[in-house]
Amino acid sequence: MKPNRPNIVWLTIDSIRADHTSVHGYSRATTQNLSRIANSDDGSAFDNCISEGIWSLPVGTSILTGTYPVYHNTVAEGDMIPEDITTLPELLSEAGYQTYGVSGNPWFSDATDMNRGFGTFEYISKDNLLSAGVGPFLKFVLNLRRHSAGYTLDTGAHCTDFLANAMVKQWIREQDGDEPFFIYAHTEGAHTPYYPPTGHHNRFTDELDMSAKKARTFAKDVGANLHEHMATGLDFSDDESQALIAAYDGLIHYLDSQIGEIFDLLTNSDVGDTILIITSDHGDLLGEMGVLSHKLSTHDGLVRVPLVTHGLDCEKTDSLVQHIDITKELARRAGCDDEQFQGTTPGNREKAIIHRSSDYFEKTKHILSKYGSALETDQFHPSDTHGIRTKTHKLISSNDRTELYELPDEAKDISEHKPDVKARLSNELDSRLREFSRDQNVNSDAELDDDMKDRLSDLGYL
Repeated sequence: MKPNRPNIVWLTIDSIRADHTSVHGYSRATTQNLSRIANSDDGSAFDNCISEGIWSLPVGTSILTGTYPVYHNTVAEGDMIPEDITTLPELLSEAGYQTYGVSGNPWFSDATDMNRGFGTFEYISKDNLLSAGVGPFLKFVLNLRRHSAGYTLDTGAHCTDFLANAMVKQWIREQDGDEPFFIYAHTEGAHTPYYPPTGHHNRFTDELDMSAKKARTFAKDVGANLHEHMATGLDFSDDESQALIAAYDGLIHYLDSQIGEIFDLLTNSDVGDTILIITSDHGDLLGEMGVLSHKLSTHDGLVRVPLVTHGLDCEKTDSLVQHIDITKELARRAGCDDEQFQGTTPGNREKAIIHRSSDYFEKTKHILSKYGSALETDQFHPSDTHGIRTKTHKLISSNDRTELYELPDEAKDISEHKPDVKARLSNELDSRLREFSRDQNVNSDAELDDDMKDRLSDLGYL
């Protein structure tokens, strides 16, 4: 019999913003399975999950280490998890857990040391699709229209989420030992370029003037050339803007169907008590502030993400929460708490901390400059930027300036109208940063192979 410790399955679905999920109030039925899980016995949905950053590398590191970016400092291309920080899978492995990791995102791979602590780790790329097994691979190939871009040689259009989720399900089926297990999957999710399977995309194209096929092709082009489109001012018609959103929503709908299959397998399997975590590392902007994807800004479209759990037993789901809170709670449940964790008990958070590095800003600005950018980058902070967010306000601060917004409005700085709120949040942000920062000891020797670089280019990073 297994020890009285829960199994843990954590699914990070890339690039999903909370306000495009029906479980968090979106008008379109994009996430019926997430709603089903949240409304089931032992299910819950946290409406105010705020990410620690705006892109996969720093947020993924925060998830696995339970620390803020100002502590782990894994925030720029080439950074790896510092060797002196213990990861959650390392702790769980030492505590007797079977640990399994799978990823379709190059930032979450052995190149960045994200595989550390996993007994088994698989990175899926276009060069190793058979790593998922012959059965899942053949099913994927024979159902490319249902699960990916159809029969096209354009590898940038294909999504590996089906294969990653098939590997997760296979691992669950194989668990029959006495040890509890930890599964962590970081899939491509709703990342650019937006090219959902046709059946899921067509659910959201009825109100478009253009055909569903043309809308899908347009959305893929925008995602594949997002810097050029941003640089030229996102000169889209209303119908084109809606076509982009329809493709994004179609991807989320497809991913939700995959999540539902994993949940059903867990609930119908004799694997014992299992905690299921479903979230995203960050969202995406769909034209707000002239931005596409997850660049430049700390807008809520980037940092407010879905968080649905099953088996976590938390009642205060309307409070703020961050990934590192869940990491700390999972470690506690597994009996391997560690002093380095900087989160708090889920349900007890009143303020969230956000980070965006100057390196990430400069890299994006450099790419935009190749197209003679018309985007007003002065609206964004060029230096390292930190934010503190409550339910009602967000303060964004850097060496350049400090701004205060009253949510949901993130266009008008209200610093002059509420100087007391600005002063209070500024002081608290400074205090939190002093508390959570440390002397940096980051390893910046990550080596991405050619296949990873090609995939990052497809995803709009390079």
